Amino acid sequence: MSGSSHQRRSFQRALDRLLEKRVDVIKPTQDKQAKVYFWIGLFFTLGTLGLPLIGVTLNVWLGGAFLAGAFACLVRALWIWEGSLKLQGPLRVATVAFTAIVYFGLVGWQILRQYKSNHPQFSATSLSVELHKGLAPSVFPPGGRINVLDTFAIPANAGGGGLGELSGTPGKEVGWPLGQTALQFQVTDYSSSTIFNVAAALQLKFFRVTKDKSGALQKGEMFLERQWEMEIPKIDSGADHPFVFYAINQKDDQWVAVEFPQSVKGQVGIESGERLEIGVLQPPPSPTTLLPPLMKLKPELPPDQNSEKQRILLLANQLQLFYRERSSTYRDQGILLYPDTDIARGKRTDFDAETIHLFAQKFGRNLDAIVRSLQLKGLDPTYIKKLRQAMESQQSLPIEKQRPSQAFVLLISQELRNLAEQIDSHGNLIH
Repeated sequence: MSGSSHQRRSFQRALDRLLEKRVDVIKPTQDKQAKVYFWIGLFFTLGTLGLPLIGVTLNVWLGGAFLAGAFACLVRALWIWEGSLKLQGPLRVATVAFTAIVYFGLVGWQILRQYKSNHPQFSATSLSVELHKGLAPSVFPPGGRINVLDTFAIPANAGGGGLGELSGTPGKEVGWPLGQTALQFQVTDYSSSTIFNVAAALQLKFFRVTKDKSGALQKGEMFLERQWEMEIPKIDSGADHPFVFYAINQKDDQWVAVEFPQSVKGQVGIESGERLEIGVLQPPPSPTTLLPPLMKLKPELPPDQNSEKQRILLLANQLQLFYRERSSTYRDQGILLYPDTDIARGKRTDFDAETIHLFAQKFGRNLDAIVRSLQLKGLDPTYIKKLRQAMESQQSLPIEKQRPSQAFVLLISQELRNLAEQIDSHGNLIH
């Protein structure tokens, strides 16, 4: 035990002498020189990290030379301070390795930060698409242009693609066939940048027309499925600047399903040259994506004829006009189903309450009387009752099951027409 204690004391004295010698080794001039090297290296470090990195944004070779010089100065300063310690070789290697890890780790972080600043990543779900099915717009909008996708059942290898454009004087009639149904696509950019040259591949599915036992038209087997490539020149940022187009079906022997893609490719901002893939927020699955065959409707009979059939058709016409009026107000007020924010939900609630009130005030008594009359004739107006009930109670449903209140008005109008076709001009059932 005493021998071991003596050895420890001898080692401690040798270590004390080494440390005293170490203090003498670093002379004031060497210490000053080390500080100069250190502050020069630190200046270049701060300069290149604090400013936009010169080696990335200005000149790679010049920036690389500055960075290498700053690194050499820092390592030189640490070597001087190490002095003449034993194991100086391995210690210097360790110093270089440690300094390189810290220094170039910071440099790499700055390069990454600068790259992200120069190449902003676009949101994966910055676009949203809303679908509304109803009658095609009857008049030209203020811009005088309507973008149209006319669905043709042609194979993909036969070509086809893009959107057509109808132009005319704002406020003048478009001239669609009577009763032309359309599917409105409203694509909105919720990012902070305008998106240019948007490429989208719509999915079109074509189905044959069949009839059930009652003669009602039904969707039959699918006979064609294809992609339809289209280009949107630009989509401005903000909910007030959506890109709107209408898909129509002008054939009486086909049903057409139109689906907007889950993602598109677009150029983000005017300075970006490459197209990025951009996700699209989709509405919940709904039969609204299905366009029915074009119905060859006869011109409406004049309202001055007093038969029951004419009274039903007159109410159907009035409801259709009311639907158009409320749809126009819906768009003008910028009411949206998505995103489902508190503000958007409040605007929808107020709009639906106003629609329901106006509907009841203008058409409620007349509709109730017609429903009772149809029941007495043995017809079934249950669907009209369900539509009216759904319109008045849909605010209690989840957002994915809600529909704009005016959509129920159009469906009631269409059902009235269907029921009117089952009676003749004298009010008798057609057998």
